[in-house]
Amino acid sequence: MAEPFGVITPLLMLVSTLLSPPPPPAPPPPPVVQDAEARRVLECVGRYESNGNYQAVSKSGRNRGKYQMTTEFFQQYGGDIQYAGKHELAPPAMQDEVALNGYKARGLDPWPGAQKVCT
Repeated sequence: MAEPFGVITPLLMLVSTLLSPPPPPAPPPPPVVQDAEARRVLECVGRYESNGNYQAVSKSGRNRGKYQMTTEFFQQYGGDIQYAGKHELAPPAMQDEVALNGYKARGLDPWPGAQKVCT
């Protein structure tokens, strides 16, 4: 005589799977910013903000580097803590990457003056 659970258990599992609600849809992906286009815009931002000078410091000392980033912006978008507050000394590739991350997240909002000329 066959064991009743040997047949019933797989059958119940199959019915349970068929009656389960489908998984929720995946959230939509964030807007795609093409790196080439973003880098073109950021090159314009760098020229506008500092004439392309990675070591630039604003008169107030608050904005630093090629993209004239605040310390908060620099840290929020991936800058190395060792350069925080003196991020004009960060390697150019790091400044570029932080600016790109910020641009992908916020567009030109951090650079209101450049919005008019770098779109």
